[in-house]
Order: sequence, then C-alpha cells, then structure tokens
Amino acid sequence: MNDISVSLTGIDRLTDCRLNGAATISGMAILYVLPLLAVASAISQLPSKPHLVFVLADDVGFGDVGYVDPAVISPTIDSLATSGIRLGRAYSYCWCAPSRAALMTGRLPPNNGVYSGPSGAYFALSEKYRLLPQFLSEAGYVSHAVGKWHLGSYAKRFLPENRGFETYFGYLNGGEDYFHHDNLAPGTNRSGARALLADEKEEEAAGCQKYRDLWDSTTAEGPAIDPTYFPRYSTSLFAEKAVDIIRNHSKQHLPSSSSLGEPGTVPPLFLYLPFQAAHTPFQVPEEFQMQYAWYKPCQLFRGPTGTYGENKNYVCAKPAHGLSGAGTKHCACNRMVIAAQVTALDSAVASITQALEDVGMWDNTVFVFSGDNGGPESEAHWNGGLRGGKWDNWEGGIRPASFVASPLLPPSVRGGWMNSTLHLVDWSATFMRLAGLDPKNEPTLLDGVDQWPALSGEVAAGTELRNHTLVSIYTSPPHNITAGVGILLSGRYKVATMPLSIYGEGGSEMPGVDCQSVRPHCWSADCLLGTGGGWLKRTAGDAGAVAMNRNQCPSVDCNSPNLSSVDSWLCDPSSCSVEQPCLWDVVTDPQERNNLGRDPAFAHIAASLVSILRSLNSSVIPPYQAVQDSGGEMCRAFKGRNTTWPYFGPWKD
Repeated sequence: MNDISVSLTGIDRLTDCRLNGAATISGMAILYVLPLLAVASAISQLPSKPHLVFVLADDVGFGDVGYVDPAVISPTIDSLATSGIRLGRAYSYCWCAPSRAALMTGRLPPNNGVYSGPSGAYFALSEKYRLLPQFLSEAGYVSHAVGKWHLGSYAKRFLPENRGFETYFGYLNGGEDYFHHDNLAPGTNRSGARALLADEKEEEAAGCQKYRDLWDSTTAEGPAIDPTYFPRYSTSLFAEKAVDIIRNHSKQHLPSSSSLGEPGTVPPLFLYLPFQAAHTPFQVPEEFQMQYAWYKPCQLFRGPTGTYGENKNYVCAKPAHGLSGAGTKHCACNRMVIAAQVTALDSAVASITQALEDVGMWDNTVFVFSGDNGGPESEAHWNGGLRGGKWDNWEGGIRPASFVASPLLPPSVRGGWMNSTLHLVDWSATFMRLAGLDPKNEPTLLDGVDQWPALSGEVAAGTELRNHTLVSIYTSPPHNITAGVGILLSGRYKVATMPLSIYGEGGSEMPGVDCQSVRPHCWSADCLLGTGGGWLKRTAGDAGAVAMNRNQCPSVDCNSPNLSSVDSWLCDPSSCSVEQPCLWDVVTDPQERNNLGRDPAFAHIAASLVSILRSLNSSVIPPYQAVQDSGGEMCRAFKGRNTTWPYFGPWKD
C-alpha cells in the first residue's frame, strides 16, 4: 500500500487551537489523501480463532493522534496504525453512548433506541438485544471489559458482567475525575466542598451531592474500594488491569478435546477497553505533560491540591485573539493537555500490546483502535480539518481516528488507508466472522456488515460493503419520528434533511433550533477552519456564549462586515429539509464546503437518497426512556453500599 503523500506548509494561526506541527495545506488544515487498498490475490486462512482487542478512545477525533497531527506524541499508536490499516472513513455516532450501543449490538442507534436525550443513571440499553460478548461466547471466547460502560446500570441485569463479560472493571457513568474516580470537579476539596462535573447534573438534581464511580465485578458487592486506586490516573489503572487479564488468560490452555483451536493453546480472548482518555476534565499526570513543556505560551503549574492535572493544568502567557478577563483559557493550552492525554493513552496501548507479545498471543490478535465520536473542538480536540466535532453530524463529529493492526492482515494491505465506508456497528459482524460464526444467522444484527473482506483485501479496493448508513434521525417531543427527516450516508454521498448541528460545534444552545436563527449565542463556526476574518471575540459578559464555548475558542460572526469571503462557507444560511435536501460528496469534499443539493445535476441523487431515508425511518424505534426515581431511592442506594463514600451503581434492585 502507498502511504499518505501531501505537500505541507505551516500556518501560525492554527496554533491558537492546536499544536504547532500539525499538517496543513494551502493555509487550511489538511485532511488527507486516501490511497485505495491494493487487491489481495487471496485471503489466507486464519490458523485459529484470533484474540480480539478493541480500544475505544473517548472523544479522540480524527486529528487527535500523531499519525495525523505529528505534534501529538503517540509513537505506539502511530506504529500500529502505519503498519496496519488506517481507516479514513470509519464512522460513529456523534456522541458516546449511542456509539457504544451500536458497537455492542450490531444495530445502528435509531434501531437500538440509544440516540436521543441524556444517558446515565436513569437509562439502559434494552436487554432484548444480545451484545457482542454474548455472541462470541458461542464460539468459545472469554470476554473481559475494562473502562467506561455508559450503557446503563440502574439495575444489576444491565451491568457488563451480566451482559456477556466474565469480568468488568471501570466506571459505569459518562464521565468523572481521572484521579479520584468521583463526580466532583477537579481541584475540589473532597472533605465536603460541592462542585459537580458538568456531565453529572442529573444526579445533582436528584440530591446525590458527591459519589464515586468505580466498579469491580470481582468484588463481593461491586464498588472498587482498594485505597491504592485513589488517587490513581484512570488510563494507567485501566492499562494495568488489562495487562493482568492478558497474563492470567495466557495461563489457560485448551484441552485435547477442544474444537476451538490446537490443544494446549490459549482459548480465544475478547478484550474490550473503552478508555476515559481523552474526555474532559483536562487532567493528565506530570510525566506526560512534561513531554510538551517546550511549548512556551503555556506554563505548567500544580493544582490546588498539589497534584498535576487538577485544575486544567495550564495557564496562558497571553490571551487568545484579544480575549481578556480573569481565568481566560488559551485554546492551545488545553490542546496541550488533550495531546498529553493521548500520550498517556499511547503508553497504555504500549503496555497492552507488549503484554500480548510477552505471552505469545500477539501473533494471533486482531487489534482495533477507534474513537467513539469526533473530538469536541471547543475543548481543544482537532478533527484533522473535517468540519464540526462532537455532537455534530458534520464529518468531524462522526469520523473519529481509527485503525486496525494485526499480524493476520496480508502484507499486501498493510501500511496504507482504507477509504470505503465502515461504521462502529460493523465490528460485531466482523468479529463474529473472525470467530467462525455466521452473522447472517443472528437476526438481531440488523445493521452490522462483515468488513473483513475489505480489510483483508479479499474484495477489490474501494468496494463499498455497506449499502447505506442511517447516521441520525430527528425526533421532536414526544419522540415523534418524521418520515424522511434524518441524515444518510451512501457510498461517497451524504444527504441531510435536518440540521447537521444542534448541540455541537455548529449548533446552538437551544435543542432543535438551527444555529443560524439564534446568533450571536452560537458557537457554530469551526475555529480551526476559518482564516480569521470576522471572528467573534467572546467577552466575559456574554454569558450564553461563554457557557457554550467554555474554552473561549473564537467563533465566526457571520453578521460581521469584516467576514472574510473565504470563510463565508462556514456561514451557509441554507437549511436542509425533505423539500430541499442538502447533499455532499464527502470523498472529494470531506470538509463539506459544496452543497450539491442546490445543483440540478445532482437532484436525482438527492431525491433517491431521500426516498431511502424515508424507507429506513419507517423501521426505527423510539428512543429509550428514563426510569423514575421515587422518593430518592437512587441516592439511598448509592449511600447504602456499606462504603465510606456513596458509590454509583444499580439502584432499582
């Protein structure tokens, strides 16, 4: 395979929101040139059922890794990616819980119910869907999970250890402090001070003022109370647990009567590793921060409790673009923290792959790395020049970093990019195929497609194995699903009949309201894509803007007389509807600059895709509903676990 080949030029302005050294071209953030996979003459027969390791990195966008942004220090990730297959069009949902549900069920979010509204203590993925480890158990796999669950835990039956995993260690909800594994904001006095993370407001409303969220299924009660875990950085702790699982698993051997592989060999392992990195809060240990200490505008300092990474880590030597006011954060300062979090994750990946090599399992392992959604660029992530970010259905919100590495890949396909469509939902069917199972025999795998023929070169380069991908649908209270309203991928084309931005980089602070109608309280324009003309400078008095743009990345003021003509595409006033669909060729136009829906030459393509969207919408299911907390039973359960701290976990049984 040919590697990526581009002509690079530097541009200083982009360092305001990402590190120096990231690839740029012609004054814009570069995407990439994706060569096609070479056709393999034949696919070699796998010697036995391979071990399957899946690293799901939280909020790691397309440009948050070193093989896209060279300023990010991730040598192990880069080596695995460039010696395997980098996935240029690996899609996800635009936020975390739906992506996890798709991966585990083999059903797209509109077909598994996890796609609308909040997630957390009051919600759970329906148990009518079997999950990936349950499928794999039929092929003799032993499955373990370490990291973030976020698929429901209000009742014991929804816990990972009751949904196919032999063991589970990690946190059950959506986010927490990396070191203390609790819901208090970094820097809080944990003797009683009150400051919740933004992700945990629903529990605050229920009266749970503080709690820990760290679960260990191997303990009698569930809460992980080992004092050595507090404080302990989650990325390092999760890696240690994963290495222990690998070493212990390697000591197991198949009996002579086994049909799972050669007698005496290690039984097949499925290891699911949904890391916390690189989600907020901005926390990372000193050893990883110091690798970026050369970046002068940001100065390292210790947080109020003396632990590195407890208070956003970096202060700014100068304000960004004229922004002023006490506590103003420079985008590049937070970008350094995100990069250092990925460096910590890289160290964890190195430990895990080294453990697999040490016990002789690596040569029969398929290793997959993927973000769960695009990076939130308002929080200093970078999506490689793709438009938008987390919570958006622009490509930047649904195309995270992703690659596959394995000695089992034929040499002819290693070292390059695959640019046909793949979705997180496909890994269930692909892993089942590798396990010797036929995904077509499992009717609940409604949407997953076996991608191994494309990954291995069994089919011609560029072959699209997915016919269509329902990216998103729009629901209005009380969860009415309107026929034909949604976003669909089909090969190189993407059609939208709804706003692509509601909550995210191109969205507003009011759900369901398109950004164009609510200026200036919008954080819509991507601060990494514009040239700088007409940027809107946020002020401390602009409460709505500050709340929605916490790190003060400047946005584009589309009403400014100073708006540069080269930035006007970021202020496209057109709306997308069934009557006037928007259409993009996301292969030749991955930044989604050119809306082909206005071009009569493409009207037939748009109409055809809208027709397909209507058909697919007819079969989607309503989103999952919250269970009710009667009289504070959730908090009583949290506080009644016979532990010093209240612990997050099941509260309905």
